[in-house]
Amino acid sequence: WEDDYPNMSSVASPRGMAYLFAHVPLFISRIRPALEAKEKLKDSFENEFYTVIKHDLYYLVSKKPFNLFHKRSKLEEAGIKTFIIDLSFCVPDKQLYRDLILKYNEGTKVSESSMFNFKAGIK
Repeated sequence: WEDDYPNMSSVASPRGMAYLFAHVPLFISRIRPALEAKEKLKDSFENEFYTVIKHDLYYLVSKKPFNLFHKRSKLEEAGIKTFIIDLSFCVPDKQLYRDLILKYNEGTKVSESSMFNFKAGIK
């Protein structure tokens, strides 16, 4: 999620892996942030983040998931053959899992998601 397509394609390998779905943590800390659990925070672009506490660590996590299901074939053409669907910050939900598998198989984008740096590039 922190890389763009030109860079990923230039170093692609069949042994490499790429994330296709995740709620991206902006940071992980042992120090408690000045936010309560599940309290929301917005950045200057109106992106929302919320806090999660897991295993005595504090995460600031994006509300919008990172998603590249609709770019999977492009990544495969570049040479990436293994993909990660990270459900770490998802509430267990059978319907969500069904929807994700359907979107993955169709190669369609999850609604209300972001490509983070994949398209915008690294500046």
